[in-house]
Amino acid sequence: MGLLDIDTLNDASMRLRHINPSIILYGEGWTGGSSPLDEGRRAVKYNVRRLHGYAMFSDDFRDSVKGSAFHESDSGYVNGSPHAFAFRLKNAMGGGVWQRHSGIPSDWLWADEPRQTVNYAEAHDNLTFYDKLKVSMHGASESDIIAADRIGAALIMLSQGIPFIEAGQEFLRSKPLPGGGYDHNSYRSPDSVNSLKWDRMTEHRDTVDYYRGLIAIRHRFGEFCIHDGEGVRNTISFADLWEGAFEMWIGRFVLILNPTNHDIERVVSGAVYADKDRASDEPLYGVFGKAVCRSRSILLVKYRD
Repeated sequence: MGLLDIDTLNDASMRLRHINPSIILYGEGWTGGSSPLDEGRRAVKYNVRRLHGYAMFSDDFRDSVKGSAFHESDSGYVNGSPHAFAFRLKNAMGGGVWQRHSGIPSDWLWADEPRQTVNYAEAHDNLTFYDKLKVSMHGASESDIIAADRIGAALIMLSQGIPFIEAGQEFLRSKPLPGGGYDHNSYRSPDSVNSLKWDRMTEHRDTVDYYRGLIAIRHRFGEFCIHDGEGVRNTISFADLWEGAFEMWIGRFVLILNPTNHDIERVVSGAVYADKDRASDEPLYGVFGKAVCRSRSILLVKYRD
């Protein structure tokens, strides 16, 4: 998207919205290499405030969740480095506009509104999220890898901004290579690599249902779809726990994020809508005075009315 100029894209936005006022416009807010276009005219994420009605992929969110997309063994919040990425992730979860902490670097605050950011862990290029976890979580069990994937899914669906998942992410899409390893950029690869393996939907039905439940929660509760930056700053707060675990308080909900290897007990009462195994827009069970967020998991609790 950064190869195009701001004026051209604003003209396109005006024309497209005349045809369809509900259209969603988003793209990659970088150049992908060198460009002769003056930096001030580029449609990159740092210029998103000058673009009318566009959102940009948030590589801040992506890299905070799983580590660098360009270094396979790098880890992020869900796959081995929670303490290193907790601070950066909080701002990304606030749609890039959560600014209560004065120590947030200015280059993390490139958006004015959460709808200008697209939160994702996997797209068409680089490793799939599941393959990235397999490579970076050295020696981890399959259950721990799936648990990390579910935390990532919760971060995408319960953060401010536009959630984005790639087709097949919900059933742990993988792109193994015949000679070993995984295809990190499969645009040149055959259908044997790129096709969706629908049998994985049956094999990983529990994870598919988990993604479905998170999507339903986001649709039902407005706390996870705040439209303006001021609303985010007035509604969301965070509390650190330990080893990178933290709580996000938002409206009627508290979201506990625990990527560590031990359970965390918290004083809270209400209805649980998501835990390590399940997610639903209907209450799963109640907790009264004490709640346990299990290792490598989340816990989403709505306070008693």
